[in-house]
Amino acid sequence: LTLTTGPVFAGSDQGSTDGTLAVGETATYIATYVIDAQALEAGGVSNTVTATGSSPTGTEVSDVSDDGDDTDGNNSNDPTVVTTTELDPSIEVTKTATITDNGDGITGLEDVINYTITVENTGNTILEALGLVDTLSDISGNSLTLTTGPVFAGSDQGSTDGTLVVGETATYVATYVIDSQALGAGGVSNTVTATGSSPTGTEVSDVSDDGDDTDGNIEDDPTVVITELS
Repeated sequence: LTLTTGPVFAGSDQGSTDGTLAVGETATYIATYVIDAQALEAGGVSNTVTATGSSPTGTEVSDVSDDGDDTDGNNSNDPTVVTTTELDPSIEVTKTATITDNGDGITGLEDVINYTITVENTGNTILEALGLVDTLSDISGNSLTLTTGPVFAGSDQGSTDGTLVVGETATYVATYVIDSQALGAGGVSNTVTATGSSPTGTEVSDVSDDGDDTDGNIEDDPTVVITELS
């Protein structure tokens, strides 16, 4: 691996410049490393530094770094180890529907079904390349096509379309205007599959739930709207 920045001289407690240490003096250097997919997948990062210096008579001395923690049973020359958390990506999608009635008081021809899709990052890592595949049919299984959408409507932590940080929920909207095919079949069934990828390339997906757990099905059930003939 390669450090992102540094080491950079940050000063010393007796005022010497970089490269010189008086007796009893301590110099400080700083460095950073941004954890990447390689380190994440390996489970952690190990780092050591070797310091060298020369006396006025030319005698060279050196030391390999200690991690500053002697409670680990190693009190000298042990690497500084940072363990990364095991990734557990997951996603959950819910699709609900409301009806904009055309004024006749029944769910029927030319009424608008307004779909709201919420996609939540339920894992412990960011998800990217978020995608939706929507499947709309009448309740006999014959294919239909959404009138509009799905269209990204925003997220509760401010990420743009396609990205979800941990715990974030994105909202999408879509509509379908009920036509004669859906009316004759007796209703409309709709599901959406959401997919996303973790920083290490693990893909996760979920099929939508209808948001109603009182129907005896608590996951992956289609959002169904029953139509009525006038």
